[in-house]
Amino acid sequence: MLLRVEDAAGKRLEVTASSLGGGRVQVCAIDGLEARFTGELPTLIIRNQDRPGMVAEVTGVLSKRQVNIATMQLYRDMRGGLAVMVIESDQPIWAAAVQELRACPGIERVTYLNMEGED
Repeated sequence: MLLRVEDAAGKRLEVTASSLGGGRVQVCAIDGLEARFTGELPTLIIRNQDRPGMVAEVTGVLSKRQVNIATMQLYRDMRGGLAVMVIESDQPIWAAAVQELRACPGIERVTYLNMEGED
């Protein structure tokens, strides 16, 4: 399924997903960039510039806030272009950590999903 959404401010998002059966869904791409996750764990989707140090910046913020990474996947459209980090964690991620990530140079968008609704 291809889902295109736009918020009141005009920000657009395009998500491609597929059914895994039993009511489970797997996201396959975000805005045309590959990304594979189900959202069953607290999940960060970070769009950033593909440049050295971005992974270290993100993991440093999470480490400082005692967030344990369960899985991490990296995707990019091309060298030096846009990249996506998909990070699933063992526990909910504090709103302050999400805000700190959004303020990092080179990070274009941070989306946080927590199906349990805990922050």
